[in-house]
Amino acid sequence: MHPAKRAVALCSMLIVALYFSPSKSFAHTPQTAARKIETEKAGFCHLVRNPDQYDGKLVTVTAMIAAGPEGSIFHDNACEASPSEPDLFAVVAFSQENYKFGSPIDKRLRTLLKKSPARVTVVGRFVDGKDQPFGHLNCCRYKLEVQELLVVERVSQAARDKPKT
Repeated sequence: MHPAKRAVALCSMLIVALYFSPSKSFAHTPQTAARKIETEKAGFCHLVRNPDQYDGKLVTVTAMIAAGPEGSIFHDNACEASPSEPDLFAVVAFSQENYKFGSPIDKRLRTLLKKSPARVTVVGRFVDGKDQPFGHLNCCRYKLEVQELLVVERVSQAARDKPKT
């Protein structure tokens, strides 16, 4: 076999093997760095407890994402609700302009969400809807418009039931 054809065949096999590997997480090289987008890193609990600090900004955040019949939400079991802070969820929206629908990592997320929540790291624009809540029946004060998925992980039942330490 010609060396160039052999290289193409090996690369194709490697891509297929990596895509279908049974690993618990799936990540890709962030396109954010290539686009030179400035983001702020924030824990999800810190983000929803300090909305004025992040409103309208691009953030990099890790949280659980759960899909339902009326939409998807971000949350983190480590955030404990209180009477003064009852809304510790954010509606998930995918940017029509920037998000790569159909990419391998997007397909991985959608496959996982059919069975259970997933833990994701995303780059997204945080929006505080204090005057105009988001989601089904105005369920959530916050929205995170996902620009890019960086990491998608399967979540065990134990991790879904208790806070991540």
